[in-house]
Amino acid sequence: MATISSEVNRKALKDSYNEACKNKEFKSPFGCVMENQGCEFNIHIPCDCVTKEVYVVFETDEGFYKSYPLGKKETRDLYDIFGGEIKISDAGLYFYHFEIKTQGSDFELFKEGVSDTNIGVGEKWQLTCYKEGFDTPDWSKGAVYYQIFPDRFN
Repeated sequence: MATISSEVNRKALKDSYNEACKNKEFKSPFGCVMENQGCEFNIHIPCDCVTKEVYVVFETDEGFYKSYPLGKKETRDLYDIFGGEIKISDAGLYFYHFEIKTQGSDFELFKEGVSDTNIGVGEKWQLTCYKEGFDTPDWSKGAVYYQIFPDRFN
């Protein structure tokens, strides 16, 4: 995929997603989701990108799972906001990134480090989907767990 042409747009796009996976404006609910539970995704893209289509693309360890289109919801300040609700029907561990198609080019948006994003290359965000009806046992709610690795003490 081609990269976005304007350095100003590149910086604006990257800056708009700091901490995106932890911010309810971008993904809600925060954390894990239950099978078939709605999960809202929103992405802010600079208006002068002239965005045509946006997708959130999910993969598993085996590869591609599903691509969900996000529709344009509104324009706020200098950003077009694309979003939508998705539902994952199979419990598992998923990894996702965004595909953005603009008038001038197509690009992918990935996670970079803890609180930044990158266009074209990077890591994927993670989403855990647990089985419908799962409940944490009362005895373990609020507990702190430690895992000790004895081999690390050699």
